[in-house]
Amino acid sequence: MQSEEDAPDLHHRFLDKRSPLPLHGSWAGWLWDRGIDNGEIVPLQSVGISAYRCSPRAEELREDLSDAVASGRLTLPREEASDG
Repeated sequence: MQSEEDAPDLHHRFLDKRSPLPLHGSWAGWLWDRGIDNGEIVPLQSVGISAYRCSPRAEELREDLSDAVASGRLTLPREEASDG
């Protein structure tokens, strides 16, 4: 059983399967907050589980991602260099 805390990661996987845009896993929290804030993610009435309707708007997502990367709000974590 998954908890509400898993929702950002689940949403990231949902978007990543449907989007031609590269969506890094470390952006899951930002993607979730963005979707809630702009109404793309709507909580549904449910009993015993957390459920959401997710209706991403691809063009707005692309623009918001571009702005967030350009402003430095979203970055890619540095890969650790291996000694091998």
